[in-house]
Amino acid sequence: RGLKWVSCDKCTHHFAAQYPTPSALARFYEDYSGGGKLSPNRLEDEKTLKCRMENIDKPKFDSIEAHTQKPGRWLDINAGLGNMLFYAKQKDWDVCGLEQSPLYIDYAKEKHNLNLIKKDMISFVEEDTPEPFDVITAFGYLDLIEDPIATLKLMKKIINDDGLLIVST
Repeated sequence: RGLKWVSCDKCTHHFAAQYPTPSALARFYEDYSGGGKLSPNRLEDEKTLKCRMENIDKPKFDSIEAHTQKPGRWLDINAGLGNMLFYAKQKDWDVCGLEQSPLYIDYAKEKHNLNLIKKDMISFVEEDTPEPFDVITAFGYLDLIEDPIATLKLMKKIINDDGLLIVST
């Protein structure tokens, strides 16, 4: 579907073997959003999703929030199902999420009452010129984009001087 995927034999994490072009990435999200399924390991049954939220997303949120002074503005890039922002919103953070998958955007709206923005980081910064954020998270994003260095520079541009940037691939 435009991307070649590699899977870790130990943890089953999937990642792109090479950076896709922006158009290939857009096609990927559109193709995999049809028919209610994005991938077999993301939109599982409710029991699996609940387990994931409680055992992965909540501890991750708690760990990040422990390094902040007070709720402020939180940007989650590649927000997925919106789980991180769900917890942030519960703790009075002003949340903003970017996501390319229409299926994930719909899920976040339906399950978490979140309005994720269908944009990549570059378009968001160039078109919306957002106010600075106190926390920026980007999980599983930099390994999917063509120019991660340019994106990191944009993140630096929209984070407060004492802000917290959390990135993982």
